[in-house]
Amino acid sequence: MKLSNIFIFILIFIGMTGCSGSNSPESVAKTFTEAFYTADFKKAKSLCSNDSKEVFDQLEEMLSDETTEAIKSADVKATVVSCELSDDQKTAIVKLSVINTVDITGRIQKKPKLQDVQLKKKDGKWEVIFKIK
Repeated sequence: MKLSNIFIFILIFIGMTGCSGSNSPESVAKTFTEAFYTADFKKAKSLCSNDSKEVFDQLEEMLSDETTEAIKSADVKATVVSCELSDDQKTAIVKLSVINTVDITGRIQKKPKLQDVQLKKKDGKWEVIFKIK
């Protein structure tokens, strides 16, 4: 009897982790944020709306090679704090706590900072709306 209970538990666990999916607004926002803060602009760009993609070309031109290398070596960690879905479930704002980011001078920032990521759902997939303020 115990073996069957363990088997059922494993099946439930696998099912639950599968439901969270890599296309939830939280998952997309977390992946985007970690890619952005480690200068993996190709990955970050792939998660953005078409309107947002051109910003990354500008960012790559602005960063020096030294700063880019420092950013790529950072051990950035993003943790979802909250997710607010619109009533129609087509837009979301995900708030994340991000640590170990690198500032423009190349110094690692250990203090957590809060980051809001706006997303919209297009053709069943969540896309990041990214703009430089």
